[in-house]
Amino acid sequence: MRKLICFLFVIFILNCGPSIQVARLDNVQRGPTADNIEVYTDRNNIKRPYKEIALLTVEESDFGNNDQEMLDSLVSRAKQIGANAIILLSQETQSEGGYIYTTSKNKKKTSSSTSHYVESKRKVMRASAIVYEEEQ
Repeated sequence: MRKLICFLFVIFILNCGPSIQVARLDNVQRGPTADNIEVYTDRNNIKRPYKEIALLTVEESDFGNNDQEMLDSLVSRAKQIGANAIILLSQETQSEGGYIYTTSKNKKKTSSSTSHYVESKRKVMRASAIVYEEEQ
């Protein structure tokens, strides 16, 4: 029983970080990048030829993440796939929600229904992972 509780605790902790999706744009297998990578907010600031290798999307966890944690997650994942830099594409807050209906009965056996709208908001950041191409 103790091992199960420890296992579930580890799974819980691992799920506290932001969730990252990677959409590969090529099939080239690259080793991880050991050096720091550059972060661009504007494509026009990149002075070298480059190729986009993946689209990265990070969503905040249910426990909330600040923008720096989300950016750090993008950089870390880009390094894992061998990128030299990332270009921040967008940052937005997505909303979703729905109604919760409750029914209660009183002593006179009559029932009443109420509804509550519940909204959930999450931050989403998108970036393009790039590799520099050889200048010709």
